[in-house]
Amino acid sequence: MALKNQISYPSLAELDPVVAPLQPTLPCPRCGGPCTIPDPFSLSISCKLCDLTASYHNDGKFIVIVEGSPISVREDTIKYNMGALKVIGGGSICIDRQNNVYVKGGSKISIHRCNNIHVEGGGDVSVHRCNNIHVEGGGSVSAHRCNNIHVEGGGKISVHLCNDIRVECIGDVAVHRCNNVLVQGGGNVSVHRCNNIDVEGGGDVSVHRCNGFRVDGGRDIRVHRCNGVQIERSGNICIHRCNNIYAKKSGNIRINRCNDAHLEGSGEVRIRRCNMAAVENCVDACNLN
Repeated sequence: MALKNQISYPSLAELDPVVAPLQPTLPCPRCGGPCTIPDPFSLSISCKLCDLTASYHNDGKFIVIVEGSPISVREDTIKYNMGALKVIGGGSICIDRQNNVYVKGGSKISIHRCNNIHVEGGGDVSVHRCNNIHVEGGGSVSAHRCNNIHVEGGGKISVHLCNDIRVECIGDVAVHRCNNVLVQGGGNVSVHRCNNIDVEGGGDVSVHRCNGFRVDGGRDIRVHRCNGVQIERSGNICIHRCNNIYAKKSGNIRINRCNDAHLEGSGEVRIRRCNMAAVENCVDACNLN
């Protein structure tokens, strides 16, 4: 017999989470089990299932945020979402196959096959086969086979086989076989077999076998076998076997084997084996054909 006055209970999704006043719980970033906070005024957490002990404050090691859950890790391995955060030693961390990870601090950070990674501060950073990487500060940065990389600050930058790269640094930059590269500031810049390279400021620039190369500022420029070269406000320029050259407000210029060169407002100009060269407002020009 059905009851006349049936009691209807709300669904679990409609209920507010109930937390004990002295033992609040949080999901464990390693195993997903309940982590307890021993003290209501403490930010440390501990899991009884996997013996994980972590804290939310910066204790001089790392602050890692995985899928919105901040944790501070020491010497341990945290598996999450089919990947792993492995702390190799004091100040060194290795991140493999993770998404949406934020790392702050540390002395050496290695990232493999990850997406949406943000690294702030710390020391040297190594990135391999990743997408959407943002690195702020730190030491040297090495990227290999990555897409959409943004580096701010840091020391020496090395990029190999990458696409869509933006570098703002104070150290030397080496780019090899990349597409769509923007370098702002920094020291000496070395570019080899790349497409669409834009360099603003910095020190000496060396370019070898590239397409779509532009320099604004910088010191001495050396270009070898390139197409579409545009240089403004730089030091001395040496160009060898290039097409479509435009140079403005630079130092002395020497061109060997090129087509369609337009030079304006520069120092001494020496041109050898060039088809159609236009020189305007330069100190001295000499065609060595």
